[in-house]
Amino acid sequence: MAAISHGTVGDSVGTGDVEVAATDPRAAVELVDLATGARTQIMDRIGLWLEWSPTGERLLIGVEDRGELAWHVWDGERVEALVRLRPTPTFLQQYLPFADQYVESPRLWSPDGEAFVVSAEIDGQGRAVAVDAETGATVVLGPAQIAFWSPAG
Repeated sequence: MAAISHGTVGDSVGTGDVEVAATDPRAAVELVDLATGARTQIMDRIGLWLEWSPTGERLLIGVEDRGELAWHVWDGERVEALVRLRPTPTFLQQYLPFADQYVESPRLWSPDGEAFVVSAEIDGQGRAVAVDAETGATVVLGPAQIAFWSPAG
């Protein structure tokens, strides 16, 4: 399973003010079954922070909400809004732009090591791509600016 986020993010993200193009109809957080390519949209917002729980059963999602970060958890069935907080300038400027470096460590590899998932520009568009680690065969999963594998199978 991979979690992906896509949509248009304003230029001021990470500069002290969180700004997301709230009217972007493509904005979404989706889960992609990497075995079948089936996609399930779990939010109609851009996930600025996506972090799998250590067991891979839950997903922490941080989204912009009127200048604050709203933290949600997907529990395997639904997304629950937990808390909305204004992030510190340090978090906004020093961590959020580098979320992939601080969230455990991004999991590009599948749990079995047979494949990995990456984000790529294809025809001028960001796409999530699953790659077979043995053959190099690729499957374009769809629109995404970033994609990571769940730590659990």
